[in-house]
Amino acid sequence: MKETQAGKSTIQYSSILIIGAGSTASLLFLENLSTEMIKLFISHKIQTDFTYIGKIPRRTYLNLNNVVSSKYDAYLVFNPMDTSYVDTHKSVAVVGTPLPGGYAAAGMVFGNQYKENYYASLYSPVDSLHNLWQGELRVDFDFATPNRYQKIAGNIFDKLLKSGFIPQTKMTPSRKRARQDLTFLDLGHLFND
Repeated sequence: MKETQAGKSTIQYSSILIIGAGSTASLLFLENLSTEMIKLFISHKIQTDFTYIGKIPRRTYLNLNNVVSSKYDAYLVFNPMDTSYVDTHKSVAVVGTPLPGGYAAAGMVFGNQYKENYYASLYSPVDSLHNLWQGELRVDFDFATPNRYQKIAGNIFDKLLKSGFIPQTKMTPSRKRARQDLTFLDLGHLFND
């Protein structure tokens, strides 16, 4: 996650709607990511929901007016920058240790490679959806790797927390260690598998 517009906030938000757009593959990614983000927001007592608004044609302006509600203080929007790429494949791979006689156990390995770039933006409904924060997210990994969603969500959450958009809460020692583990994480290397 590369921040392209960072700011400091004097307002801390108590309810955020996560909005996703894009292809069917985008929907799968965004549902998994938003699930992890919602867990983090709830841990800070922030009411959070996710909505998917579908595939947006490339040259069309993303109109958020029909999802704006007085129920939410802010909107975290994931808008694809380009076309998604999905490659589902299977291959035979050697797994385990060699058996006596020089044979090895073999099995099928499945992969679901997903690539897409997103603009992630935090908007306030004040002043006709004022853009408060923005970053670029480059995704390139296997859909079926759940810890990737946790790491991405943690990185975005930490950036919003550091900028003051999310209220600080007292952390238990185990949560503090988990946050410290994410602090040194460079997501640029995360997506180059």
